[in-house]
Amino acid sequence: MKPHKSMKYMVAEKQVLIPLSACFFIIIFLVLNFLFNTLRQLTQTVFSELFDPKLFYLSLSFIS
Repeated sequence: MKPHKSMKYMVAEKQVLIPLSACFFIIIFLVLNFLFNTLRQLTQTVFSELFDPKLFYLSLSFIS
């Protein structure tokens, strides 16, 4: 009876670990980049007055 090889050894025999790791790294990088940009845009939208304050302007027509 032939022993069953695990998936790890089958992948190692085909020598695809380096390209597979590179693809996983790129995918993880793109997902993290998307999440970071989404959170950054969300904070800029929510706290827009803190990041880009408007000058307080009061005219005389407002008083009268």
